[in-house]
Amino acid sequence: MDSASVNLNSTLGAFQIGVLASYVLLGVVTAQTLVAFIWVCEVAATICFAHTIYIYMISDYTLSRLPPSLGVATFFESIVEACVQGFFAYRIYAFAKTIYIPILIWIMTLLQLLGCTVTFIRTLRMAAMQRFEVDLQWLLLSIWSLISANDILITVSLVTVLITQRTYAQKKTVTLVNKLIVWTIVLVVSADLNVSHSLKFLAMKDNFIWLALIAVESKIYSNSFLATLNSRTTLRALNEFSLPSLNFALPAQSTGVNVVIVSTHDVDGDEPALGRDKTASEDV
Repeated sequence: MDSASVNLNSTLGAFQIGVLASYVLLGVVTAQTLVAFIWVCEVAATICFAHTIYIYMISDYTLSRLPPSLGVATFFESIVEACVQGFFAYRIYAFAKTIYIPILIWIMTLLQLLGCTVTFIRTLRMAAMQRFEVDLQWLLLSIWSLISANDILITVSLVTVLITQRTYAQKKTVTLVNKLIVWTIVLVVSADLNVSHSLKFLAMKDNFIWLALIAVESKIYSNSFLATLNSRTTLRALNEFSLPSLNFALPAQSTGVNVVIVSTHDVDGDEPALGRDKTASEDV
């Protein structure tokens, strides 16, 4: 990127919007955080993005060097994404009781985490964004492709398993399974973001729109992860909910009408033709 022809609207402006949006999502994460490790990683990434914005907008607005904090921020975000994908892989194992798909997901997660670690180390040694975009293009595209494929595999696997279980579930369990399916589909948004900023990176290397999408991406992962964890109380309530019994005990009331049933039978000998009368009386 030539510093003499920098368009501040599409570079710093786009990056700033992405970072500010990540601040909003960080607030949502903080409001529902139960897992401290995820929150710490998100706060660290947000602080690093803030430092990058400060470098680019105040101390080095010509974009002549690559701030180390940018590499640190993306490294923390990769840890969050790996944790969330690993968690959903375990959910697939818990639902489907098969280990093959979770193992494939974990392998892809480790590969993308390894790629992000290499990117982080290489970023610390680079002096300019131009070198970053040229030298690491193949690695970045490989990482984003792995993340997108992993998200799609997780989503398709979970939705398939949940729909299968819904087919054999009791009526009151269907609502619970439907909610799980909806929350699972949130991962598709993450996959779309990875595909989107991959295309933006390829087509628009003269701006930072792809970098703005990276700043937002991990917050979507964190929110989908924490929403799944925090929804367990609601799901338990749905699972334990049952309609009240409709077997009302009606008080017995007498109408004062007696029903008399008389039965007759033929007899031999000298007994009367009518035989014995059997009389039953019952109140209605």
